[in-house]
Amino acid sequence: MMIQEIILVYLPAMVANMAPIIAHRMRILAWLDRPINQRILGVHKTVRGFVVGVGAGAITAACMSFFIDTFVYADFATATAFGAVTGLGALVGDSVKSFFKRRKNISSGTSWIPYDQIDFVLGATLFGLFFIRIPILIVLIALVIVGCASYIVSVVSVALHIKRSL
Repeated sequence: MMIQEIILVYLPAMVANMAPIIAHRMRILAWLDRPINQRILGVHKTVRGFVVGVGAGAITAACMSFFIDTFVYADFATATAFGAVTGLGALVGDSVKSFFKRRKNISSGTSWIPYDQIDFVLGATLFGLFFIRIPILIVLIALVIVGCASYIVSVVSVALHIKRSL
């Protein structure tokens, strides 16, 4: 039951977190591929990444609303908004982490474990609280499970040459 709750809460954010990488690789909306603020966040946080990520989170949750009739997914509009907001939260969480990486002089693309794996979960949690109450146990388990899964996906993505670094 807990895994199901984690999926319901975090799947749109997980998709939103991966969407910018896929959009970059496939050259989707290439005209939006410009850094938001290179000095503060580095070159990899782009307008395209935010647009595609928020859109992917919204589309994921909207699609979930066709199959799930409980939680925030009972209503198409609420589900779509939830997906967009938690997707935005995931990307903001990732950007906050990037900000701190720059302050610690950790170069862009360099792995910063465990923060690279959990940043989007924390952001999605904070933004998701505008819609639902997320029990702390769900958040803690999500940090562990999603964090480990994120690391595994990164390892596979590097092996398949989808990503350059962990």
